[in-house]
Amino acid sequence: MVRGQGFRHGGDGHMRDVFTGECTARSVGPDHSRRAHKQYVDVMVMVTSSGEIRPFAVDWPDGRRFPIDEILKVSLPGPVLNGSSNQQYAVRFGRWETILYLERAIGHDRLESSRWWVWAFDSAEIKNPV
Repeated sequence: MVRGQGFRHGGDGHMRDVFTGECTARSVGPDHSRRAHKQYVDVMVMVTSSGEIRPFAVDWPDGRRFPIDEILKVSLPGPVLNGSSNQQYAVRFGRWETILYLERAIGHDRLESSRWWVWAFDSAEIKNPV
């Protein structure tokens, strides 16, 4: 991929596809040699009688299921940008900690839809890191 060929830099470390709105981000770290993308996943949740949402398993697109051992932190929902808001759930699977994002989108008919996503790292390395 050549910079400026269908992509623009968002100024926040993210590369955004101008035409489809999909987002690719570079990983944080000393080598910056891996890319990440939003991976939507199926999440098994329990909703308590008080309305609290508790995720307890993540189903990866290839069929693997990862049970959540602990919810470490739940953030407040973020601001609404481009019609959607994200809420972060810091979770632990065994020794692995990650962030699950609950994306709530409000449509034109004012109905809300929700879906979960995580940052998934691409297997290919970036050839010309910036």
